[in-house]
Amino acid sequence: PGVTPLPTTPADGEPNMLPVHERRRAVLLQDQIRLGKWIARLAAQRAHSPEYYDGEPLQGPKATNWDAGLLYQVTPMASVYVGSQYAVEIDGRFTDFQLYDGTDAPLRKLRQTQAGTKLDLLERRLALTLEAFRLRQLDTVHGSIELNGFFTTPGRSSNGVELELSGRASPAWDV
Repeated sequence: PGVTPLPTTPADGEPNMLPVHERRRAVLLQDQIRLGKWIARLAAQRAHSPEYYDGEPLQGPKATNWDAGLLYQVTPMASVYVGSQYAVEIDGRFTDFQLYDGTDAPLRKLRQTQAGTKLDLLERRLALTLEAFRLRQLDTVHGSIELNGFFTTPGRSSNGVELELSGRASPAWDV
């Protein structure tokens, strides 16, 4: 075994081949509140991504993301829950990235909602979760030779049901 050297990134030529260095900063605030059999949670994050293109500082995109949920403990071993998340994807682009018509390209957004139930079985050694979800990806950017640039589409959607079974077969073996 050895180390395969990677080629260096060219410092001239195509603009998209110049080195881009990205640093992300974020502040996250979250809280969870229990009131009787109810548990509510809320989290919010403010993210900023300043970038450096060929040594020059650029103002990168900023985004606010959030996550909220509510759980009700039906019995000590069974609960039902709902939740929703929203996230803006900071994807390393420059703030002056424009579409074919000259407008600024929006950042891609992700939205998810879910509802489900969780059962703890066999003295909490086995957990069964059943969840219905909807995941949406908004403002997807695509390139087009015909339009001589980029354009957006409303995005994609995925709906589904997830069944998860997890547990502890023995003190040393989680499944």
